[in-house]
Amino acid sequence: MHRVFPATEGGTLLYSNFRSRYWQPTLERLALPYVTPHSARHSFISTLQAEGVPVGTAAKIAGHKSAAVTLGFYTKAMTNEADAVNLLDRAFGGEIGTAVEPQNAEMPV
Repeated sequence: MHRVFPATEGGTLLYSNFRSRYWQPTLERLALPYVTPHSARHSFISTLQAEGVPVGTAAKIAGHKSAAVTLGFYTKAMTNEADAVNLLDRAFGGEIGTAVEPQNAEMPV
């Protein structure tokens, strides 16, 4: 198995050590809220797809052997495009509702 982040001594960098030594301090230094590396990966891949990146490209970036894995784990059904755009806008600091008018009153905007 390939390791993205080897330990400084050349061995395996344990996930818990990566989070405490590198991940959390970096988020703190950037004044970002804490999220797990897994959550960040999920958000990144889901955002690629929500922004229209072809699923095959997102799958390659994620290192998946097939696009089916990406579709199965990194997408969530939205009721319509307007709701999806507004949720992304809110997630990335835009003003709520500036993108398009929502079509489904049940979706949080």
